[in-house]
Amino acid sequence: MKNKLIATVLATGMAMTTGTAFAGGHHGGFGKHGGVGMHMKMYKNLDLSKQQKVQIKAILEKNKPSKAEMRANRKAHHQAKSQLVQSVNLNKQELNKLAEQTATKAKQRFVKRVKTQHQIWQTLTTEQRQKLIKRQDKRMQKFEQRMQKGGFGRHDGGMHPRMYKKLGLTTQQQAQIKNILEQAKPNKDEIQADRKTHMQATRQLVQSTNLNEYQLNKLAEQTATRAKQRFTKRVQVQNKIWQILTPQQRQKAMEHQKKRMEKHGRKHNQG
Repeated sequence: MKNKLIATVLATGMAMTTGTAFAGGHHGGFGKHGGVGMHMKMYKNLDLSKQQKVQIKAILEKNKPSKAEMRANRKAHHQAKSQLVQSVNLNKQELNKLAEQTATKAKQRFVKRVKTQHQIWQTLTTEQRQKLIKRQDKRMQKFEQRMQKGGFGRHDGGMHPRMYKKLGLTTQQQAQIKNILEQAKPNKDEIQADRKTHMQATRQLVQSTNLNEYQLNKLAEQTATRAKQRFTKRVQVQNKIWQILTPQQRQKAMEHQKKRMEKHGRKHNQG
């Protein structure tokens, strides 16, 4: 518990929540990163024809986001969030404003991702679709197993345990932070059931012959609402923890934050 506790503390000055959608990333089984959340490698071993590869590549390229724009938006979002987390008195108006921006971006990403996945789905044969479904099912099973073990990881603000000792938390600080985290702890069963339901509804949209715009917008709104709730709660928790840290500990957390952001930026530049 101690390692998990300090890992979260380090995240107070660093974690950048952009409100990932349930259908995006590994929850939907279509890839982890990027504005669309998919890569050609996700269709490896599906025995795609040359024509299919050309079609899918064209779809992905058409929906590929601008890396420069993504970096700029991510940096601006991160700076605004850091100011909120590190403030003496949390500005609720600014928090709500940033949370709304997070929700809007989450909705846009979700809609774009589903539409892209739907387009690609139409290019696959029946056999290829079955293979992809089995792959998705396996990924979802692994995700559910991690959830059963209590593994929410960095989605709850967690950080690498090896960085814990560098803050030098006192026993009192550890007790205070543990109490904050316990009070904000989400219901694991509810989250798991909610994600599963959302993923199934998203899969039905992706695999439909004609994309239902009404259902898509409905799911996108749900995604936006969840993103806003998660963002707001995380900033509130991080701000409370920030007040507990000494000036020296805050400085260390910010230095670590800066290094991680630089590393994250280099990784995206190479991607």
